[in-house]
Amino acid sequence: MFTGIVTATGTLMSVTDKGDRILRIGADWDCTTLDIGASVAHSGICLTVLSRDAEGYEVAASGETMRVTTLGGWQAGHKVNLDARFASVTSLAATSCPAMLTGWPPCCL
Repeated sequence: MFTGIVTATGTLMSVTDKGDRILRIGADWDCTTLDIGASVAHSGICLTVLSRDAEGYEVAASGETMRVTTLGGWQAGHKVNLDARFASVTSLAATSCPAMLTGWPPCCL
């Protein structure tokens, strides 16, 4: 689940076409905290993390994604708004329901 809140701004560092388009995103956070397979919204376009290191991470976009979004025109240097997915519904609920911090009463889920 995405919050819809932009948590950071990233920069498209490189673009490689290998069937799918592989995008390397540089971000101001420690990207090693992203799980491989995690979803990150890039200016509203949800892409899956393929690899990562401390300075950035790679995602892939299919031809269909490039066709139906603005992503097909992105080049190195393009700025993107980033929204990392919450790890679980419980994480999201804990931000809005104090009872979720203790688990009692079970009111929010």
